[in-house]
Amino acid sequence: MHKKTGRSVVDSVTKEDVIQAVLIADSYNDDLFPAYPVPCLLPIVNLPLLDYTLQCLSSAHVQEVIIFCSAHADSLKEYLKGKCWGRMSINVVVSDGCRSLGDAMRDLDSKALIRGDFILLTGNLIGNLKVLPALEKHKKIQKTDKGLAMTLLYKECGKKSRTEDDEVFLAIDKNTSQLLLHQRCSREASKINLPVEKLLEHKSMDIRCDLMDTRVAICSLSVPPLFSDNFDYQTRDDFVRGLLMDEEILASSVYTYILPPTEYAASVTSWQNYHSISHDIIHRWTYPLVPDMFLDQYYSYRRNNIYVQDNVTLAQGCSLVEDVVIGGESDVGENTVIQSSIIGKNCKISEKSSIINSHILNRVTIEKGCKIDYCVIGEGCIIRNGAQLTSCIIGPGVVIGRDKVVENMRLQSERPLGEDEKENYGPKAFVYQSEETEAGSDSDSDIYPIAKKYYGLKLEARADDSDTCSESEGHISDKESLLQEDTNVFFSEVVDSLLRGYEDKLPCDNLVLEVNSSRYAYNVTLNEVNYYVVRAILTLQDEFKWDGIAAKLKYFMPLLVNYIRNEEAMLDSLNAIEDVAEVHSDFEAVSLKLIHLLYNKDILSEDAILKWYNEPRMENEESKRLRKVVEPFIKWLKEADDEESESE
Repeated sequence: MHKKTGRSVVDSVTKEDVIQAVLIADSYNDDLFPAYPVPCLLPIVNLPLLDYTLQCLSSAHVQEVIIFCSAHADSLKEYLKGKCWGRMSINVVVSDGCRSLGDAMRDLDSKALIRGDFILLTGNLIGNLKVLPALEKHKKIQKTDKGLAMTLLYKECGKKSRTEDDEVFLAIDKNTSQLLLHQRCSREASKINLPVEKLLEHKSMDIRCDLMDTRVAICSLSVPPLFSDNFDYQTRDDFVRGLLMDEEILASSVYTYILPPTEYAASVTSWQNYHSISHDIIHRWTYPLVPDMFLDQYYSYRRNNIYVQDNVTLAQGCSLVEDVVIGGESDVGENTVIQSSIIGKNCKISEKSSIINSHILNRVTIEKGCKIDYCVIGEGCIIRNGAQLTSCIIGPGVVIGRDKVVENMRLQSERPLGEDEKENYGPKAFVYQSEETEAGSDSDSDIYPIAKKYYGLKLEARADDSDTCSESEGHISDKESLLQEDTNVFFSEVVDSLLRGYEDKLPCDNLVLEVNSSRYAYNVTLNEVNYYVVRAILTLQDEFKWDGIAAKLKYFMPLLVNYIRNEEAMLDSLNAIEDVAEVHSDFEAVSLKLIHLLYNKDILSEDAILKWYNEPRMENEESKRLRKVVEPFIKWLKEADDEESESE
């Protein structure tokens, strides 16, 4: 068989239209804050993330890149000024107010900037992948499946090469590569839910848990309109999940493409995989995007994966153990030990210091006898004599005081507004306060991840005066706050639809269509739909007696099955139950039976119930009283787990 050359692949694609890429420059969360103000310009191994991404696209023969941003546009344009990536043209599109990928795609749809199939990615991609074979396969599938919306790119790798953000369970048709199941390992319940009809429709299926999500996708021209038609699609995972659930209604499908073993692709989404990807770059998995091949940045490459740039001063007795990168004009003092770390440019590291598994950005001063383990130190920081930092993210310009011990913290140089925080860690070192920005990720995880190795930090979330839960955490705000008018009208319409449906005994499928129609009309998020559907069902009662509630739950069970599909939705449901119990005190008496019934019907999982019970949104008397009522059921769940563990 004649094998196509790389040039023939390029020709076969470019004959049809210009190869476009849409690069989303914003992260829509603060997972990489506060070490660098512009996430896509964050240096990784002393080169900005965006530089890696654009070099990858240029080498893949992409002809036009649309960089979409809603924040830090001036910094981005200044960085791009005067730079050139071959014949690839770059167009920066700025749109204020976009707070998610879904908003960005809807804005691009309204501007009609996309002319055909395009590559969708973020500005945080590191890779040497060749995108055109994936694009060619996408176009080939389109000829047989007119509903093809998106082809997702994955990379085979072992467990140790992936972080929690990258892990995903997939079910793929073995013959066609169509995606049948997409489930984040760390975001969903422990069980894999694959509908029986999928098994019957597809004769041969692969269940994969050895693939890393590169967060690169080949998209059809239908993708932006699909985002515009479905306002609950805020992230790419929302989009994929929605298409898989409503494949027949939307007449759209998703396929997969697995990169060859010789190609590498990964996107920086957290400090955990920032460290992991840095390790891959140093170990040359990303060749030719490795330090000694960087343009205009000459590094000498030594044994044990040590890279040293020009004009670096290494004092006598300093030890560079392995996996070390040191930028130009830096000075390393006597008897200093550096291992598995990256040192930026113009840094001064004094004698008898130790830096292990850390990332030191440009112009950082580390004084005598400091110990730094598993940290990211932002530009221009000063670490005074004898300070010890472990598992910390330090923002630019922070000054850590002499002999201070800091563990599992994010620090910034400026005092947070409205905070009267006393000096704890230094003259310019304050605990980082997250802004209330709505995350565009598919996350139901806390914005402050659990403290662990490789920069998984645990910070205490601070409750504000209103004691509300931000929507960036994926759940509904305090019920005492004023509802937006559209949301209020949506809830009223849901109550009317369910009441009429129950009285007329309409099929629940019809009610789903009515609820979805109201959702699109009032631009209500999926989390709000989950919450208000459950709340509406519970508030249809004249009086809260168990027989009446059980009868309505039996009738509306298909509606609950349709909406309560993952742990995030389960938490929304439990929050609705809690809020109804707080407003109607007589509802508390039946709340235990209600939660037990929903557990038996597999609407609520054990993990979701325990998480809701152990992590209350508010510490008030009503919340404590409800948890006291359901405590016997929680105790039963824990005892059942203990008995199961003993039997094993």
